[in-house]
Amino acid sequence: MLADAGIEAELRPYEFATFYADVKRGSFQMFSLTWTGVAEPDLYRNLFHSGSIPPNGANRGRYRSAEVDRLVEEGGRRFGPVARRPFYFELQRILQRDLPYVSLLQRDTVAVMLDGLEGYTNYPGGEMYSLRHAHWRR
Repeated sequence: MLADAGIEAELRPYEFATFYADVKRGSFQMFSLTWTGVAEPDLYRNLFHSGSIPPNGANRGRYRSAEVDRLVEEGGRRFGPVARRPFYFELQRILQRDLPYVSLLQRDTVAVMLDGLEGYTNYPGGEMYSLRHAHWRR
C-alpha cells in the first residue's frame, strides 16, 4: 500500500527489545506501535511538545512547533476537560495540518457481556476503567 502511494519502504523486522530501544531513541524513519492507557492532558505534552524529544519523552518524530508547545502548556495549566478544550481543539487543528503522525488504523472496541450487568462503559481505547462501577442488576 505504501508503494501505491509512491513511498518506497524496506521492512526490517527486529526482536521487540531492539526495535523498541530504537523507537525510544528516535532512531527510525517509520515505525508502527499502538498507544495504550492514553491519559489526557499529558498525552499532548509527551507526544508533541518539543521538550519531549527523546530521551525526555515520546516525541519520537522530533516534531517541533512553537504554537503547539504554547497550546500544550496553556491547556496543561487549566483544570478539567472543559477548561482545556479550546486549547486542545486548536492544537488538534494544527496537528491535523502538520501530520506529525499518520494513524494506520483505528480499532473498534467491542464488549460482550451477560444481560444484567450495569454501570459498564465501553471506552474507545479498550480501557476497563468502568469495571469499578459495574454491578449486577438485582
